[in-house]
Amino acid sequence: MKTFDVNIHLADYYSSMLSSLSDKAKLYLVNKLTESLMKSADKTEETKEIEKDESLRKLAGIWRNDPDAEIIEEAILKGRRSNKTRKLIPFDE
Repeated sequence: MKTFDVNIHLADYYSSMLSSLSDKAKLYLVNKLTESLMKSADKTEETKEIEKDESLRKLAGIWRNDPDAEIIEEAILKGRRSNKTRKLIPFDE
């Protein structure tokens, strides 16, 4: 619900800013907003899912040379630092 409240607050803020525009400028803005809504409404659910998947792949990243799962597992295990013997040095030395 917070997102909705923030959006309403922003809409009120912009409304007060835009009130000084001419009627022609307001109609132009309404037209642009309507076009934007129509474009998003034209997208099918499948297209939206494809875009989501592509965005997720971009965020997740990939390995440079796309190695096999075993090689990836080995690299991860080599990089781990837990469960290894450590030498603790006292602070008073």
